[in-house]
Amino acid sequence: MDYNENIPAYYCVGFHYYGTKETNQLSKFLEEGIWVNGYDTKFINNTKRVPVGAAIAAKTTYTMKKEGRTIPVLEVHARGIVTGNHNDGKKLEVNWEPDFQPVKLIGQGGYRNTISRVWNKNAIEKIFLNNRNQEVFDKIEEFDIPLNQILYGPPGTGKTYETKELAVSIAKPDFSYDPESKFSYRDQINKAYHGLVESNQVAFTTFHQSFGYEDFVEGIKPETNEKEEVIYKVVPGVFKELCEHAEGGSETVEQAIEKFKAKIESEGEQVLQTSRGKKYRVGYNGGTTFRVNPENSVNEQPDYPASIDFIKKLYIGKDTSGMYNPSYVKSILQHLKDNYALKDSKKAKQTNKNYVLIIDEINRGNVSAIFGELITLLEPDKRKNKKEMIEVTLPYSKEPFSIPSNVYIIGTMNTADRSVEALDTALRRRFSFQEIMPNPDLLKPERIYWELLWQHKENAWHSAIYKPKEEQFLNFVGADDDLYNQRKDIWQRMVKEDMDEKQIAYFEGFNFSGIRLDIILKIINKRIEYLLDRDHTIGHSYFFEVYSAGDMQLKLQEVFQNKIIPLLQEYFYNDYAKIGLVIGEEFIEIENYDAQAIFSKSRTIEVKQEATRYVLKPFDEVDFDAAIQELMGYE
Repeated sequence: MDYNENIPAYYCVGFHYYGTKETNQLSKFLEEGIWVNGYDTKFINNTKRVPVGAAIAAKTTYTMKKEGRTIPVLEVHARGIVTGNHNDGKKLEVNWEPDFQPVKLIGQGGYRNTISRVWNKNAIEKIFLNNRNQEVFDKIEEFDIPLNQILYGPPGTGKTYETKELAVSIAKPDFSYDPESKFSYRDQINKAYHGLVESNQVAFTTFHQSFGYEDFVEGIKPETNEKEEVIYKVVPGVFKELCEHAEGGSETVEQAIEKFKAKIESEGEQVLQTSRGKKYRVGYNGGTTFRVNPENSVNEQPDYPASIDFIKKLYIGKDTSGMYNPSYVKSILQHLKDNYALKDSKKAKQTNKNYVLIIDEINRGNVSAIFGELITLLEPDKRKNKKEMIEVTLPYSKEPFSIPSNVYIIGTMNTADRSVEALDTALRRRFSFQEIMPNPDLLKPERIYWELLWQHKENAWHSAIYKPKEEQFLNFVGADDDLYNQRKDIWQRMVKEDMDEKQIAYFEGFNFSGIRLDIILKIINKRIEYLLDRDHTIGHSYFFEVYSAGDMQLKLQEVFQNKIIPLLQEYFYNDYAKIGLVIGEEFIEIENYDAQAIFSKSRTIEVKQEATRYVLKPFDEVDFDAAIQELMGYE
């Protein structure tokens, strides 16, 4: 079959009906030349929208372990062309490709729903244009996301924004956007991201001048014990803590401990016994220890601490030298294993999950001091269980340590603060770099209007929620009457097709004669690049808030006054002549000085008789409309 450019749409579909006697329906589908949505209330609209002539692939999705990493797999079992749609949200007529041999796509994530439209060109090629009965990728490097990467670029280009989606794609490779949900794509990404943070799969930190090795790897911190004595405890930093979760065990033992704490809080002290049969009561009053009260103790008020930290260390097999009250610690751990489904650490140790540490502003910290000896361990072949694995002894805990192979690091850096070349050489060699530059196209009115329509897909045209937003936007960008008259017909077409960025082209033939933020950004950055360099250009995200404001005109003035101009003052060291060259002379005024009117006469010191100085106008004196029109006039 020819899956060429004339195909109107591509879909991945499932074929398992869970809860029925015959789970796998593929043989029936192939024999009868059909595909049927197994749900009565879900994916109805998705199925109705499938056009005749669309290509569909019957697939299964799962994960596999490859070279110590969790990898998503999409296996294509059958492919065909839709020849009819019953428009009932259930049944499609399909001309299935005869004698198709299944293709396993290792590294292809997503498309886990019963029916999912495939937009990505690379995915279309892999799923529909690949006829080889083999794994698409033989080596993990062919599809692998770098273990260590840095997103770099000027301020405001969305680097930190990008890290969320990247972290979700790594830590939750089976994530897929649900178009049937009332939540937007970004809302669903945020929900998945926060879930990963709560489950300790993703951690976020920001480097700064005061951030050190003790915060990142481990350090010694003072605490007071129950006797109000100061003790010093080795505390893991954000990176070491994530690595412990990635090794497995640590996460599960923490969950068991939390459940045990909750039981004590709800039911009171619990009665346990040591390996020798000695009974004792366990309580918890907060802090880092359980409280142990042995029965039949010779002491009048027995009260002994059992360290929660040592329970964890004992579970994952780390050094427990210095452990106090070991019989109680061991007994509590055994109780957790017996009563909270806590597996043996050797079985729990190899986790199938990926873990992500996001380091914002990575170039603002002293990287050599923060990473210390771990800088060498970052390299992929020196990770745990790799051929060239390196293990170091940490300075405070004296524990052996290596970095698990399922730990990813995503850093961000602002090139206006410090260029990539100025980064620590050892760090640069161990990270891959992805440049994220300003993208004025994201501010085009065609795109923003497309996003506005989909954002309010549930609202009526004349609703109090949508109508004011649309009217203000169309006035702000100066949309012509043709767009206003045709917008409802265009929207009906979009709804039938489902959400697709290609629909932005439907608005490209109309005229927008108002304020064009995309043009403003393009001109400002062209001038900055000429006067300075591309590292000091301005990102598109500075202007996004204008489109979501209640008063777009006022918000644009605020963006210039409070963000753009202060940033330019920093870039050009208050050289207002150059700032005027960037944003226009309407923002600048000239002051002339006569030396005789300022200085006393001097016979020995010469002063220029006249001087000219450029200064910023008070913002309330700027004719902002004229300034913006002048700025846009230079496109």
